This record gives sequence, C-alpha cells and structure tokens, in this order.
Amino acid sequence: MLNHGNKTEQTELRPASHEEAGFFYALPPEQDRALGAIGHIRIDFGRTGTEFWHTWHPHACEALNTQEFKAELKEVVDEMRKSVLKDLRSMNSYCYNHGGKIDGGWRQNYGYVVETDRYKYYLRCSPGQGDYHAYLTCFDRQIQEMHMDATKGIHQKVRDWYALEFPSDELGADISDITFKGVVECLNHGSDVYEVLGVADSIVRERVFDRTAQLLQVDYDVIFKKWIHDNKDPALELPETTGQQGMTMGGM
Repeated sequence: MLNHGNKTEQTELRPASHEEAGFFYALPPEQDRALGAIGHIRIDFGRTGTEFWHTWHPHACEALNTQEFKAELKEVVDEMRKSVLKDLRSMNSYCYNHGGKIDGGWRQNYGYVVETDRYKYYLRCSPGQGDYHAYLTCFDRQIQEMHMDATKGIHQKVRDWYALEFPSDELGADISDITFKGVVECLNHGSDVYEVLGVADSIVRERVFDRTAQLLQVDYDVIFKKWIHDNKDPALELPETTGQQGMTMGGM
C-alpha cells in the first residue's frame, strides 16, 4: 500500500507473464530510452542471507529519476521488504509459493511486477548463493505503454484499423491485407503505395500515413517526404519489440 498525500494506492506484486520476460533483463540503450527505463536496483542478501546490500544503476531515462519517483520507489521496496525481499529464506519461500518462473540466467529466475499509476517495477529474483539475489528495474508506465501500443499497432492490418476509425468510408473494404509494418517496408523499398494498399485514393493514403506516423512517433512530414523522395531520405525505423527474442540474458 502506497500513500500519496491524501490518496492511498493499493499495490499488488503479481507473477510476470511470458510476454514480460524481456523487461527483467538488460536491454540496449535505445530500447531503454523508448520504454522509459529509469534504472534498476541490484540487491544482495550477503553471505548470511539476512543482510540487504543494494546499489542503484541509472538507465537511459535517468532524467525521470525525480523526487516523486524516489519517494514511491522507497515505499515499493519497503513493502517488498515485508515479504519477498525480507531475506534469502523468505525469497525462496515466496518464489516457491507464488510461481513467476522466467527464462534466462544460469539458474532458475522468477519475475514479479508492481504497477502504480505512474510507474512499473519489475523484480527479478535469483534465489540461491553465487550471484546477486535480485534486480528491481523501474519504468515510466506511460512511456512504456505508449511504446508497447505502437509496437502492437505496427502489426495491425490497415483494413481492420480503417474499418474501426472510418466505418462510413466504403473504400475501407477494398484495402489489401497489408499491415502498417508492410506500409513502412513499402516506403523504405520505394514501392507503389497505392498498389500495395489496393486503393488509389489520396484521402485513404493520407489517413494511413497519419496513423503510420503516430505508430513510429514521428511527424507526418517524415512519412510524406519519404514517400515523395523515395530512397533519398533515411529509412524509416520500426518500433523495437521487447520479449524473449533479442533480450540480453543474465546480469544487468
């Protein structure tokens, strides 16, 4: 339970899903930045298993390490110290009883997530001696979710999106099976946009370009100029995904 002025916020430590496994391990700086990674705490219970050594390591978005964040982080850790981070024995017991197994590392690791209004905290537990016992990685929730929405949206079929956004436009049914990722690849390869969309209509094309710009988090002009200038402009970059593939395993 976290206290924010007159507001009390309930927090729940839940086991991580398979799709969240990548957030518990080191990511390239560009992904850290895109996902709003503020930093992580490395935790060790010492030789006796009852100590509590911890070190803060900043990530790409250290500027988000505000006093508000620091205050909430302290409260989150204090709550965890009552259960999973009390000592090594308590961590072993917690992991055994609550599941949360995640891949990666040279021994079995366990992942748990705390979500608040502003932040997400990913606790990776590595119960046993011979390595650090836990890493608590912190993200700005809004930045992370915006990036993840863009990552999911880039794989959406343009026709499905168009039907939801512009249901009265009959041309939407004529759009091909192309995804927004396909639109980006089309622009990067200099292909005929109207041909791949299956609709030779400038209004449809403008709407698709506008949505593509939102997903790539760039100005509309970047998409338009890429279309006009073909391969003279730099290639458009797709949002990077975070999950089992491409994540750095072990350590931080």
